[in-house]
Amino acid sequence: MKIAVISIVKNEADIIELFVKINSRICDHMYVVDGSSDDGTFEMLKQLEKTYKLTVLVENGLHYFQGQLMTQLVNEIAASNEYDFIVLLDADEFISKPREYLEEVLTAVDPAKTVGLVAWQTYVPLNANWDDLDSTLYESFVMRSREPLPNYKLILPCEIAKTCAIKQGNHDLLGGSDLKRVVLPLSIQHVPVRSSRQIVQKTILTSHRQSIKPKLESPIEAFHYTLMAKRIRELDYKIDEESLKSIAMNYCSFKQDQINDFNYDIKIGHPADRIELKTLRRDNTIKAFDQFLLKLCAEYNKFIYNR
Repeated sequence: MKIAVISIVKNEADIIELFVKINSRICDHMYVVDGSSDDGTFEMLKQLEKTYKLTVLVENGLHYFQGQLMTQLVNEIAASNEYDFIVLLDADEFISKPREYLEEVLTAVDPAKTVGLVAWQTYVPLNANWDDLDSTLYESFVMRSREPLPNYKLILPCEIAKTCAIKQGNHDLLGGSDLKRVVLPLSIQHVPVRSSRQIVQKTILTSHRQSIKPKLESPIEAFHYTLMAKRIRELDYKIDEESLKSIAMNYCSFKQDQINDFNYDIKIGHPADRIELKTLRRDNTIKAFDQFLLKLCAEYNKFIYNR
């Protein structure tokens, strides 16, 4: 059995190295599209490409249509007939089980009729400045014991992947009503909130991107970014440790007063999974906003003035 991972990433320098190292254990090859990162993500990926079974691609633009880009990638890679299954992951997601267990689960999937769904398990940071510390995901994050909403990511058999269309967010297919969706006995360890710096930048930029999208696929698409942006602005963009934990605990929850317990037993990766390319990172907060506005203005001028 051969398995590929496909991802689209942007400005994930705090976690991209561990994303590649940990997930490379469960797949035969990783395809990562960098969306014009300016925080060192691309440089880190190119360095990792020398050691891991990794292909780094580049895409420009404001990323309105992640679903369309992912669909194109999935169709093309599936058409190569090199892989039996394709796993769609974001840079903050990790398959929780070892390769042997994953293969055992996927052996039971009907490759012509079944789409695999893998449930999120969200993790919460124990420190607001994790990206400045020399610590691992294993040491510094704990699992939220209950998820407020069921969220799933896709594992696709190759034959289905050749012609399918991916919804924004990689949570389901567009159409495919004749296909059976099966929740697999796996989980995706999800680390969306990692540090004050990371969540402020990501949330504010994402909320602006969402506000100028031509059409939302769902009335609640990215609702959590709207809620988080509101909270971050209320905090005047200064996120202390308790506020960061609260944001992480309430991630993807309509009720922002959720009380939850932790599971300290299920960890991400291994204790030895340390970041070695930290010197390639750079603080890009102002640059990220500037690049976003440059692209936005360029596309606006092209659309309005055809220039």
